[in-house]
Amino acid sequence: MTRSPAPRTRSNCGASSALWLTLVLMCLSGPLVQTPAFARQDTGQPGDPAKPKAPDKPVERAGLSFHSLVAGTKLSSESYRPLFVVYTGPPSKEEGDDSAWKRVESQLVSGTKKQLAKFTSVEVKRTSDKATIEMFGGLSRPMIALCDFRGVVLKRWDGDLPSRSAFRKFVKRTWEYNSELAGRFAQAKKSIDKARYALKTDRHKEAVQLYLSTEKLELPADSKPVKELAELRKEIDKKIADRKKKADEKEKKKDYYAAIDILEKTMSDFPIPDVRDELRKKITKLWAKLRGFG
Repeated sequence: MTRSPAPRTRSNCGASSALWLTLVLMCLSGPLVQTPAFARQDTGQPGDPAKPKAPDKPVERAGLSFHSLVAGTKLSSESYRPLFVVYTGPPSKEEGDDSAWKRVESQLVSGTKKQLAKFTSVEVKRTSDKATIEMFGGLSRPMIALCDFRGVVLKRWDGDLPSRSAFRKFVKRTWEYNSELAGRFAQAKKSIDKARYALKTDRHKEAVQLYLSTEKLELPADSKPVKELAELRKEIDKKIADRKKKADEKEKKKDYYAAIDILEKTMSDFPIPDVRDELRKKITKLWAKLRGFG
C-alpha cells in the first residue's frame, strides 16, 4: 500500500518562502563582507585625498640659488633680504635658453656675486602668473629688477641688460636702503610686542612711550607694522575710554574731585598729546563746576 506524502502545512510554506527570498536578496546585493579600507586602492578619481604639493626647489644658476617668484618673495619677507629678480625672456630658437643666462652671468653676476649672495634670487618663468602680473605687469622682454624685502621694485631694466658699473651701483644702493628699512621694521615689531605686554601688565606709561617712539619711525603707510601700530592705539584708547567712563560716573554723582583725580591719573599714565589736550579741557570744566558750587 503506497503511503501518500504528508500534506503541506501553512507554516512550512511560509518558512520555505522566507528562506528562498533571503537567498535571492543575498545574490542580488553582492558579497556581505566589504573590502577593508586599508586594502582599497586609490583610484585617483574625484573625492580621493589630494597629495600635498611638493615645495619649489631652488635652481642653481650663475653660482646663485634662484627661487620661484612666490617662494622667493615669501623667503625675502621673512628674512628681510632684498630681491634680485631675473626674467630672461622667451627662449631663443637660434641661441637657446642658456645663452641668455650666460650673458646675465658674465655681464652682471660675475662682478657682484659676493653682494648678490646676500639677496634672495628669483627667476620669473611664467609671465602669465598672477604674482608676476601684480608685481611687474605684463612682461614681453627680458627684465632685471632689484626690490626691497617687501617686493617693492626699486630699480628695473627692461630689454637690454644694464652696464656692469650701473648694476653694481644699484645693487649697493638697494642693499643700503633695504638694510635701513629692515632695521626700522624689526625695531617696530619689537617695540609693538613689548608695548602690548606692558599694556596687559598695567604698565601703561611704558606702553605709551613705546607706541610714541614707534610712531616716529616713519614707516610706509601700507606696511604691516603701521597696521599693527593702529591696532595697538585701539587697545590704548580702550583703556583710556574705561577711565573716562569712570570719571563720567563720578561727575554724574557730583563727585567732581574724584572725577578730576581719575582724569589727572589718566593723563599721567597715558601721556599722548591729543589725549592730554582733551583731558585738560575736561578737567578745566570740572573745576569750573566746583567753583560754581563753592
